[in-house]
Amino acid sequence: MYPALRVLLSSLSSHSASVHIHLFLDSPTSDLLEFITKLGLSFEIHEFPSIARGYDVKPFVLEQLLRSNINRVLWLDSDIVVSNSFSYFVQSTRSGILVIAEEMLGRFHDNSGGSRTISWGFMAQRCFPFALNTGVLSVDRSHLDLMVKWSKLLSSDAYRRAQSLRWDERPVHLLGDQDVLCALLGSVEFAEIDVHVLRRGEGIIQFSGPYGYTLRERFLHFFKGSPPFVHSLGDKPWLLKRMSETIFDRFCFLYLGCSPYTFLASKHQEALVDRSWLEPRNFADRFFRFLGFGSMPLTGLPYALAADMMRGLKYLRMLGHRLASFFVQQFRARFCRQ
Repeated sequence: MYPALRVLLSSLSSHSASVHIHLFLDSPTSDLLEFITKLGLSFEIHEFPSIARGYDVKPFVLEQLLRSNINRVLWLDSDIVVSNSFSYFVQSTRSGILVIAEEMLGRFHDNSGGSRTISWGFMAQRCFPFALNTGVLSVDRSHLDLMVKWSKLLSSDAYRRAQSLRWDERPVHLLGDQDVLCALLGSVEFAEIDVHVLRRGEGIIQFSGPYGYTLRERFLHFFKGSPPFVHSLGDKPWLLKRMSETIFDRFCFLYLGCSPYTFLASKHQEALVDRSWLEPRNFADRFFRFLGFGSMPLTGLPYALAADMMRGLKYLRMLGHRLASFFVQQFRARFCRQ
């Protein structure tokens, strides 16, 4: 039924209908093809490259398209919804510039010291202080060598062995395809590539429970409007699941009912076969959606406040530990020598 893809295509039809879409699908249904045709979108259907696997298809697909008669390609993950026109963004992107998004907040957001580049054994030339996210990725023909190298690393034994592990057991530089690209872009070999990063809140919303849509981002969007891309990371709202036992998982479950992705997807519900996942699941969904007054930045605002407070307390605890460690070291250095 492809619910996420239907939402993405419907949002593209509403905001950027002039784009030509290349869809890589395994055995698309006749209903889906009829749906895309009715949207009036220009599209082509492709089979996945035989070497591509799962989530690691991006460099293979992008390389294939760039080797055809296409100068620039904009990749969008299927769990993205377009909230307004991005034609200005595409037209203003100069030749040679690679566009990529900032990773969501959370335990894997940090890339200080170029950790991913160094862990791959590359000499670091530049350092992105945060990890990069390939949910939105724009490349042109000048980036072909980068795509080839990226594909090669994703086919390496080290990467394939890491992918056989659970995601929380993998080394950070081997978490997924985007961590490999982050490592390459920080290396000496590709440091000359001009990179434009879509920052969280300014160019994209990276929503994943408490790790997305902060109070600062909501304040910015309330007065200036939302960015063109909203990415639904983590749990997917169209995959209905029961509330978990842990407090953290319960919070994520509740927050998902008021996510910015769900808010925007409801504007494209006519594109869906099954719309049940857009409906309020419980009293909390109905209440906080009502309090949002039809505004995306206001919908789920209490959840964002709670999430920011939790992050703030976590930061204060970490700062307290560091200060305590510093004073202990100073005390030992001053008095233990006497």
